[in-house]
Formats: sequence, C-alpha cells, structure tokens
Amino acid sequence: MKSLILTILLILPATGLASTNNDPLTSMPLSKMFWELYQERNIIGQNDCSNKCGRYLRALVKQGHTAEIVVIKPHTSSMLHAIVKLTEGDKVTYLDPTRGTLAYDLDMLGSFKESIQHTQLATLGAQYK
Repeated sequence: MKSLILTILLILPATGLASTNNDPLTSMPLSKMFWELYQERNIIGQNDCSNKCGRYLRALVKQGHTAEIVVIKPHTSSMLHAIVKLTEGDKVTYLDPTRGTLAYDLDMLGSFKESIQHTQLATLGAQYK
C-alpha cells in the first residue's frame, strides 16, 4: 500500500494533476532560508535587518535571481529598515526576512530611501570592519 501511494505521489507532479503551491511565503525562492533568517534572534549591529537581507540577497544572486536590498523608512518606525527586492520578469516582490513579511507594493511596507545592489555589498560592508 505504501509503495502504491508513493508511486501515485511521484506520478501526479509529472502529469500536472498535483496542485501547485500558490502560497507566496512557501513558493518564493529559498523559502526555507527566509524562514530560518526570520527565526534568528535580532541583535542590532550584529544580526539585524541589514545582515539578514545581505545573507538572503547573496544566496538569491548565487542561484541566479535578480535581487537587491532596499532601504525604507517604515510607516510605524522612525528608524531605517532593510528589505530585499526580488525581480522575476515583470513581477516585483519585497521580502522582509527580519519581520517575516512579503509585499508586492513597497508602499505597504514604508517609503523608499535607497537601493543597494549585490555588487555594492563588499564595498559598503568594508567601512564597518
């Protein structure tokens, strides 16, 4: 019986009869890493939004995705906050591994302040060593 169920589960995705994952928080690239970063304790200056976004960005770019860090001023805070902008064709998604949130419209998270490309990370990070 177990082998029959296993065979059915293996055949369904190949035939297209299996349901697709429409949940954006589990179907996004590197979703497991995203949730692991979210669960890590936040320590300002050591493991905060910029650190988490930098690690997530590097992993996304390594897998061939187009992504950058976006610095915003959240509506609910006076401090600046880093999030990741993921561009897939015409679709843009804003991912916040610090707060575990996702948005398709930046205005939902805050007002835009600055964009940091992957190639700028090493140069910008050197000033904090």
